[in-house]
Amino acid sequence: MKVAISSAGYSPEALVDSRFGRCACFVVYDTESGQRTFEPNPYRITGEDAALKAAQMLLSSGVKRVYAGQFGIRVEEFFQKKGVQMVVLTRPFVVADILMMFEKCRGATEQNIDRNTRKE
Repeated sequence: MKVAISSAGYSPEALVDSRFGRCACFVVYDTESGQRTFEPNPYRITGEDAALKAAQMLLSSGVKRVYAGQFGIRVEEFFQKKGVQMVVLTRPFVVADILMMFEKCRGATEQNIDRNTRKE
């Protein structure tokens, strides 16, 4: 599954940006492959509908879950209709903290797969 994190910068040490539609970039992480990319948010400096356009961009890239400090009502409605999960972070996080959580879950899943496929 692909997840996106709204980021204030292009580094794992950057803070998660509370402003979904105005963040500098999105960290897109594939929970299956472990691949991550920093995708610029081309709509952060545009006028109206910046957040909705950013939401459409993430949806078109296959994102199924988004982490941010807040989402506007129109984005919430859009994501709900499209089946995209939203995670509202109520305290400051560094992007690396969230990525580490994914890596731990991914490692545990790989260990379970290895354990279940061993021949005894």
